[in-house]
Amino acid sequence: MIVFVRLLVLLSTFTLMTASAAAVTASTQAFAAALDAKWDFDQPAVSEERFRAELAQWPPASAEAAEVRTQVARALGLQRKFADANAMLDGVEAGLPELPAHVRVRYLLERGRTFNSSGAPQRAVPLFAEALAQAERDQDEYYAVDAAHRLGIAAPVAARLGWNLKALALAEAATDAPRLARLAALAIGDTPAPAKP
Repeated sequence: MIVFVRLLVLLSTFTLMTASAAAVTASTQAFAAALDAKWDFDQPAVSEERFRAELAQWPPASAEAAEVRTQVARALGLQRKFADANAMLDGVEAGLPELPAHVRVRYLLERGRTFNSSGAPQRAVPLFAEALAQAERDQDEYYAVDAAHRLGIAAPVAARLGWNLKALALAEAATDAPRLARLAALAIGDTPAPAKP
């Protein structure tokens, strides 16, 4: 009887821990989606202003502030302010050991985008690959698709089709289909035609 009671206590503890982890994941995904909704890719300076206003709402050392900083960096990169983008990402990088894995994924994606956009795809590819591996481990579906898609852009030409097909496969298997539809469409549009024999 005592063994049975201990098993019940262990099972209920595990169930509570699992439910708590799921709630954190849902909260993280909701924050990321809300943050992504602030983007106007045609006006990165406007997006930068929005992200800086959002950044002011969070304690400086919080995971939310770090995630917002990754998007400020992305906006700076889209304005071709690569030194400023890298400086912002340097600040995020310093806090990564204390931050959730999701923030690391976003950091890796934005550092990779900055390198790729500034003409250094060879520096971007390992970062995108690491982001993909981390996102897949954590079942961070949207950013796994994003990382695979980024590899489909930055990788050597011969590997791009494979990476974009992986992005499409990840998107098709994902549970957040509406949010991933945009990324899947991008992967289709960026997929190179197979080489003619």
